[in-house]
Amino acid sequence: FEFLEKLEKMSFIHEKKIKVVIVTSSLNEADRVKVKNYRIVTDYINKPLNINKITELKNRLNQNNPQPKP
Repeated sequence: FEFLEKLEKMSFIHEKKIKVVIVTSSLNEADRVKVKNYRIVTDYINKPLNINKITELKNRLNQNNPQPKP
């Protein structure tokens, strides 16, 4: 969480609208709750990753940030 605290303080993170996805093996519910305090964290995914989790994440991120059409 120290990394997230420092990252949140960097102005370019907010200017560029950078988003962070936490991928973790932790089953500690307190970690999930703590992550909600960071505006830059957009998702929290438990390992193991699989194609379904990645596809769902991609879809959620695309819904929040539609790509401009050429």
